[in-house]
Amino acid sequence: PGRWAMTYSDFMQSIIPFTFQEVYYEVDPKEHLRALALFDLDGDGFLQFDEFLILSAIVTTKLSTIEEVFRRLSVDEGSKEGELSRKGFIELMTLLVKGSPRGGKWASAGVLPDPRKVSDNRPLGSIIEGSALVARLFPTTEGRLSIETLLTLLREVEEEVLYYEFASHGEVQGQGPTASISAREFAGLLVGLVHPGG
Repeated sequence: PGRWAMTYSDFMQSIIPFTFQEVYYEVDPKEHLRALALFDLDGDGFLQFDEFLILSAIVTTKLSTIEEVFRRLSVDEGSKEGELSRKGFIELMTLLVKGSPRGGKWASAGVLPDPRKVSDNRPLGSIIEGSALVARLFPTTEGRLSIETLLTLLREVEEEVLYYEFASHGEVQGQGPTASISAREFAGLLVGLVHPGG
């Protein structure tokens, strides 16, 4: 890729607890990450900086919070069915990114120049409007999105993150719900989940 980018594996490693392993599980995008592929605008298997901002906001926000904000915005739009317009969805995602740990620190390169050149000159709303997620969920500007459709997608993303975290702790035997890792590897996973200091 021509711009700064990360693989799906890089993204997963940036959000899961450290595993103290020398070698990390590499994600085959075709095999596991159907939901993450929705965020990859050009389908090259890499997440660009703008895609990273949106996806990290989704992964770090509780589903109940997303649902609450979605419903409030749908009421503001006058929807009795609990749906959002394209504009309402862009507003939802803008709020989520601004409220996320990484997105809350983001500033346009026009406001805060970035010598690494990994930020973006566009306003946050424009970044989200041009994202793969908006393009795929709203093929036309007149479309509407139900909370059920959004929650289904977000649960898929959550499952993929959990699977990656599970698989990153050892060699996975089997597939799907019957996949397993050794007891020792599972113990390592549990240690990574313990909150420091209690």
